[in-house]
Amino acid sequence: MNKKIFIFIFLFLFLVIIFNSTLITAPGIAGAVYEVLFFEPGLEKTYVYHVDSNTIRPMDHYIDMNGDLTPYFTLSTSVFEDLAPGELRSFEAHMKLPQELEPGEHRLYICATEAEGRTPEGAGAGIGTRVRVCAVIIVISPHLGKHVEVSMDVENVAKGEDAEFKLNVFNIGTEAIDIHSVIDIYSQEVSAGKETKIVTLKTDKDYLVSGQKTTLSASHNTSDMDIGEYKVKAILYYDGLQETVEKTFRVGELNIEILEFTEEVSQNQLNPINVKVKNGWKGEIKDIYASIEVKHPTKNLVIATIKTPPTNIKAWETRNLVAYWDTTGIETGEYDAKVVLHYEDKTTVKEGKIKVKEFVEGPAISLTAILLFMLIIAVLVLIILIIHMMKKRQGRVVKKKKIKK
Repeated sequence: MNKKIFIFIFLFLFLVIIFNSTLITAPGIAGAVYEVLFFEPGLEKTYVYHVDSNTIRPMDHYIDMNGDLTPYFTLSTSVFEDLAPGELRSFEAHMKLPQELEPGEHRLYICATEAEGRTPEGAGAGIGTRVRVCAVIIVISPHLGKHVEVSMDVENVAKGEDAEFKLNVFNIGTEAIDIHSVIDIYSQEVSAGKETKIVTLKTDKDYLVSGQKTTLSASHNTSDMDIGEYKVKAILYYDGLQETVEKTFRVGELNIEILEFTEEVSQNQLNPINVKVKNGWKGEIKDIYASIEVKHPTKNLVIATIKTPPTNIKAWETRNLVAYWDTTGIETGEYDAKVVLHYEDKTTVKEGKIKVKEFVEGPAISLTAILLFMLIIAVLVLIILIIHMMKKRQGRVVKKKKIKK
């Protein structure tokens, strides 16, 4: 076998092995795989975890910990010897927190790791990777005084729907607090660099003790709002202090806008006609396509009708739809063009002009000719490789015969 081909196959198999071992056949760990706690001095708790193997033969699995909470945890075991395929074994992690812990977020990772790297057969030494999975425990220690963590959730909506604004508040201070929020909605005139306040909303009031979470909500009907993007500014007030969170959201409708299309092509060529469109809807729209009708400006005669392949367009996405127009035999000049976009039993229409200009850079080459040329080149390369390999093989045969003589 040709040396280069052998190297290529080897690298390909190596990548396949790495991919399979890291993404498909990881050991499992079950239990409290992700937990967040609020700090309590001297808090004790025992976690139970289960590890299962999906290797094809028994293999050792190591259990270990890392993170700044490690000094406050002990494990019931550090290794499972000869864990059989599909077998499930359990271990415990016992937590005992100190009397004091520095304010902020603290983490512990409890991990199960295979003892050997994966090979094409599934496990053992050699090429491959040792697969590792971890569970996470987070302990949040409160700040002295009044402190909060704030985030906001808001989703894109269709025009006429209620826009929901949710302010998530977490009291990470040592003191209890009274809270309420004011939410302002602004229209964004991007071109002018201006913002105009549309409406101000107020949430209910609430009372949070240390370590408590809550959600403050408000809503606004978008019937009186234009299609477009808006900014939301929420101010959380708590005992004379405040925190501000900003986000954007969109108000849309089931409509795909045609932004532009190709206005100039070359004579006697297979020309791409790009139709740039924008989805103004909050969800994906499937099986959209564009049909382009080209008419003679004076004879009222349709000289070409072309279509783009159907495709899907994601929420708020802008993309190009492409059709191809073969202008062989078409006279130069300006033609009327009508682009019709088809989707969800609806249409969007945009009219304009397409100019056919003279192609002066060389003879016309069709797409079929280009593909045929590439195919011929590929076949020639393949033939050369086969001949080269046959000559090498014949040379080895001749050498063997001479040695026998």
